[in-house]
Order: sequence, then structure tokens, then C-alpha cells
Amino acid sequence: MAGANGKIRFGVIGAAGQIGGTHIKAIKDNPDLAELVAISDVNEPRLEKLAAELGVKAYKNYKDLCKDKNIDAVTLGTPHPLHPEQTFEAFKHGKHVLTEKAMAGRLSQAQKMVRLAKDKGLKLGVCFQHRAAPRHLKAFELMTTGKIGQILRVLCENTAYKAEFYYNSGSWRGTWLGEEGGVLLNQAPHPIDIMLKLTGMPKRITAVVRTQIHDTIEVEDVASAILEYENGAQGIVHFNTTTVPGANRCDIYGTHGAVSITGDALKYWKIDPPISEHKSTYAGPNIYAAPACTEEPQTLPEVPRQGHTRLVENFCNAIRCGEPLICSGEEGLWSLEFANALVMSSYTAKPVELPLDAPAYDRLLKKLQAAGKAAAHRPLQPNPLTAKKPAQ
Repeated sequence: MAGANGKIRFGVIGAAGQIGGTHIKAIKDNPDLAELVAISDVNEPRLEKLAAELGVKAYKNYKDLCKDKNIDAVTLGTPHPLHPEQTFEAFKHGKHVLTEKAMAGRLSQAQKMVRLAKDKGLKLGVCFQHRAAPRHLKAFELMTTGKIGQILRVLCENTAYKAEFYYNSGSWRGTWLGEEGGVLLNQAPHPIDIMLKLTGMPKRITAVVRTQIHDTIEVEDVASAILEYENGAQGIVHFNTTTVPGANRCDIYGTHGAVSITGDALKYWKIDPPISEHKSTYAGPNIYAAPACTEEPQTLPEVPRQGHTRLVENFCNAIRCGEPLICSGEEGLWSLEFANALVMSSYTAKPVELPLDAPAYDRLLKKLQAAGKAAAHRPLQPNPLTAKKPAQ
């Protein structure tokens, strides 16, 4: 499916928002493959102005955009709880869909999106553009070529401070009904996705999520968890919108090597002999001896096109010639299942076994939505070392 000029004709839903603008730019940055045909947004004044500037059709209702026979594919730049309904409408009219992360708020809805795409023979891509970053491509290479060996330990940490002003910028933000989650669904999906792409899904998660400092939200602004993998490896993850300075790292330690991704930098250490060999063959004289661990400089691949520009290029080629998607709908499920599992573990005060029981999570979310703010908020307690002591 493509226009007479062979280009994939796009409609952008949620075009007037910040991420919608990113989608529009990415389409424009692929003039040989993509063509912007129409846009839709609930903000009518901004919609009309933007459509006039771009010279494209404006649809006040996204359902009307999906009916446009001159459109081959749509991108979704709307809040993630709206993605399932909008995807179902697009599929109904034979449109391929490239959706922002998270692909939904609940695993059950995202699974339905994947099933329907398969049934309809349509492409469903998820915007995890960080997969195409040079440091992550190199990390994937180290993992798949055996340079890390068997995974022993995982550490993933990502913080992105937000003031109350951020959450108050939209009535849907920070609520179980409007956002269906907090830091785990909004700020953390990218680092979670990269970690899971490198390590695979753990088999068990034990988590604590809380509303730590934000007084105006219902959902979590901090989340921590212990991960257990099938091979016995363990992991620790932490995400928040509460602290500064920011932190962004993913470390993976294995029997043959270790990789650390911090910000835009990547480091790799080779272990020789491998831990799997050294642990049983070393015979002294030093009872504290460890195998040699040597940092080996890595050359990152040259990636001329990154971000959403690369995603749109890939999505067009997936439609035109079957190029594998950078992140398919099936793989987009990973970070969502992980996020839902952390929330479920915390609110049930039990470890969660994966695969996640999606219907059980739906029942939990329904309770949280009904309870509202009281369901999640735990006020920040005073520091016991500095708090004033009561008078004797």
C-alpha cells in the first residue's frame, strides 16, 4: 500500500502536541519514502493553524482521519491510554500504525493490538528509537556475539525529575484513570526497553512503588525492584521523578565480560579467564584472586539517521519491502508487561511471576482507578536524624 509516487502516505494523530511535532518532522525528513497527508488533534485552533502551515488536511476527529482512503499509515502522538482505541480504529480501515511508547497503559490492551495487527496483516511499530542509538547497537552486538557470556547481574537506573507543574500541565497526567500509571509508563519505558532487549525478561519481580513527593498525583513517582532471571541472575532497577542530579545507566555483568552504558557512553571489560572457568580451576596461592578484568575500548557504529527519523524510515521499509521493525508490537509488549508487573507486585505485596496475569492486573487497576489519590499516596516522612524531637 502506497501512493502513486510509491511513498507511504501518513496521517498524524495528536499532531499539535510536542511529540506529534516530532512525528511530523520525522516524516518530512524522509521525503523519498514518506508523505504527510493529514493531521488530527483535539486542539482545534492549533490544528487548523498547523494544517495551514503544512498544507495538509485537518481532521477534528481522528476517526475521520482513519477513514481517509489517501492515507496508508498513521502515527500516534497521543497519551498512551488512548493508543489502543485509536489503533483499533486505524486497523478497522486498513491503516498501518506506528505508536509512541508506551503502546498502551495495560498489557491486556496491548496484547489485543498485537493480535489484531496479525489478523489484519498490518504493521504495528512502537517508538523505541533509543534502540537505534550507536551505544545501544554496540551493546546489542556485545551481547549477541558472546562477549558478555552468561548474565550474572543487572543494574538499571533512570531518574527524570519533574515538578508539580509538569503533572499539572494536563488533567490526565498523574492519575490512574487518565494515565494508568506514573514514572513506569511515562519516563521509564525507554531504559526498561533497552535493558530487556539486552537481558530478556526476568522470571520473577519483587517491587515497591510509591508516591514519594508529589502531592497532586495518584500514581507512582518512584519505583524499585529486585529481578530474578531463569538462569539464576539477579537484577536491581530504580526509576523516579523525584531526585536530582539525574541518573541514567544500565550495567550488565557476565561470566566473560561486563558492559556499562552511562548516558551516551559505553564501556566494556573483558574477563580472562571467564568466571565460569576461573571459579573452579584457580588453585592459589592467593585465596582472594580474581580473573583479570581489562577495559577494551569500543568503536561505536556510525548511524547517520537516528531518533524518530530512523523509525519512520524503518517503518516505511517494513511496509514496502518487509524490513524487520526496529521495535515490533510484540517487542513493545515487553516494557509494558514489566511496568505492570512492578505495580502489581507492590500493591499485592508479593513477588510477581512472569508472564504476567494480564486479567488480574486489569482488576487491580480498576480498584486503583476507583480509589483515586488515596490508593497510592504515601507522604514523605521526615529525616529521623534531623527532625525536631518532641519536648520532654
